[in-house]
Amino acid sequence: MPHPDRATARRSFRGAGAAASVVFGLIALLLAAPALAEPRFEWSATLPFTGGLGQTHGDLVAHDGGVTALHSRPDLGDLRLFLSRWTANGTQVVARVVTGAGEIHYEPSLCWDGARYAVATSSYTHGSFLLLGPTGDVLLPPVEPPSIPFGGRTAAFRVRCTPNGYAVFALLLEPEFPGSAYYYTRLHYWLLDATGAASVDRDLGILLAPISYPGFEGQEKEYYDVAWTGAGFLVSYAAECGSPASFQACYRVIDLAGDTVRAEAPATSVPTQGPHLATNGAVVGVATLRVNAFPGGNTLFARFFDLDGTPRGPEQRYDEPALAPLGFAPTIVRYQTGFLAAYVQASPISLAYDVMLAPFDAAGVRQGYGVPVADPLGLDFDSINLGIDFQLAAQGSRIFGKGQAGIIQVAPIVFRIPEPGALPLGIAALVALAAAHLLRGRAD
Repeated sequence: MPHPDRATARRSFRGAGAAASVVFGLIALLLAAPALAEPRFEWSATLPFTGGLGQTHGDLVAHDGGVTALHSRPDLGDLRLFLSRWTANGTQVVARVVTGAGEIHYEPSLCWDGARYAVATSSYTHGSFLLLGPTGDVLLPPVEPPSIPFGGRTAAFRVRCTPNGYAVFALLLEPEFPGSAYYYTRLHYWLLDATGAASVDRDLGILLAPISYPGFEGQEKEYYDVAWTGAGFLVSYAAECGSPASFQACYRVIDLAGDTVRAEAPATSVPTQGPHLATNGAVVGVATLRVNAFPGGNTLFARFFDLDGTPRGPEQRYDEPALAPLGFAPTIVRYQTGFLAAYVQASPISLAYDVMLAPFDAAGVRQGYGVPVADPLGLDFDSINLGIDFQLAAQGSRIFGKGQAGIIQVAPIVFRIPEPGALPLGIAALVALAAAHLLRGRAD
């Protein structure tokens, strides 16, 4: 009869060998997993027009399983609206110009109320609000919101569909003196009904960072963003706030009437810029970028807030620390119950530009740093502009995105990322299985 200690040793050896075999097999699967399951672009379309930076900006909303994009389309000096709609599998079902000749629609914004699209745009000096049907038919022709002063500029309209009406925000710009190329910048808010009539018409009393023309065209949308809280809006914007005061991403909460219900404060504890917002109905996420002093580069941060504006802890860096700090174009999107914070990462070696995705749970806790999305589009040098007008929209487990391709004449592109969570979840499951086998081998 074998000695008990030797029998135990043989069992332990067999258990450890079996566990090691499983682990090596799982390692092989892990090495193969990125090729099988890494998140990838699926090309939807390069839209059939081009323009200079800022001329083809647009907006993107996910609904009914698919996504709709609205872009400005340069046309003999006009900027007409081009509506594109795709189903969940990437089939394009609408592609049409929806406004007439002789119109200017700069930096359009879009929302979907379940039956129709609400659109708000700038004309450079004034603005338009209109309603479209599901296939782009004009239900309400362009109506100008009130109280836009003569002699200034307008930019960066944003519209949000709410149960109480259509909330429209815009930058109203006043030259520092007649003929000046520098403009004071204020944030204005309207609450409009289905006829375009305003029940709220408010200067929010927010003085943003100055803008100059020429030079800032296409950058105005980076000045602010808004998220619906169910009773009002969390607004984040580039202004002077904090102690000592400095220009950075600030925020406040306003109610439906435009009154401030949570006072202005810095959005992050380190100065950041370019705020982009998303909400899952209980938490608001803000993605921002910090331009670093020596040795330079950018770092990306996300911070999360309750609907009343109470911070849910400090900001969290979400770009991959092991990479050179060359990320830009911060954005964030609701993804299932949580969030994905995104940015575009430049490689100084390959000169490629990758979309990076970092997951956060429903409470705003980071689940990992940014990981790249493979780019079978092969945009190469043209992908430098993917971060121009970069935006994501989620529907179920699918992510839709837009950006621009090209260097001088840019063309809007729309893409899909069908299963961005497949790789992290797959690896997590394999690692858990490997750990279980190792523990069982040790127990044996």
